[in-house]
Order: sequence, then structure tokens, then C-alpha cells
Amino acid sequence: MFLNTELTGEGPLPNVVCYGDIHSAYTKTVDGRTLINVGSVGNALDETTASYVILTPAADRPELQIEFVRVPYDREAEIAVAVASGMPATEPYAIELRTAVYRGLQPQR
Repeated sequence: MFLNTELTGEGPLPNVVCYGDIHSAYTKTVDGRTLINVGSVGNALDETTASYVILTPAADRPELQIEFVRVPYDREAEIAVAVASGMPATEPYAIELRTAVYRGLQPQR
């Protein structure tokens, strides 16, 4: 993820990469390179709040300040939209939104 591709073009290699779609906020820095998953704004699977990331250059250091922001949202309204649209498997989806547990996983006993 820290290499240039046809999509990123030529230039300096990135030392910070942000991505999404695994639904859990995450950050890890190794050897001066930082990998960030921003979480999910509508289906987070680590908390029942939406999440996003703000990256801010530090005034006195070369690294970025990484701030994970959590905000509540109306999950019941989202579930109602899913039901009204005819989305399949709305009940497992609703449980996922209410509990932040992926519907494909069974709770540990």
C-alpha cells in the first residue's frame, strides 16, 4: 500500500495511507509509515457510532496529527430506509447496526 501505482502516479512514496471498507477504525505506524482505516460513517463494526478521521499537519513536527472522530447517528432511521427500499436481509443488517457486531460472526461463548 506504500508503493506508487498507475492510479497514484509518480512522485515520492507515501508515508501515510488511509483506507476504508473494513468498518473498524485502526491506525498503526511501523518504520515511519502509518496505515489508517478511517472506520465507517454508517456501519461501524467496532462501536455503534459513525467514525471519520481528521489529519492535521503538526506545526512543530513532520508527522501528522491523527484524530478519530465518533458521532452518533440515527441508526433506527437508517434501518427504516433499508426496510422501505426493500433491501434483502434487513433484520440481520439491523442487528449489525444496533450492536456493531458483523452479522457473519457468531458471539463468543
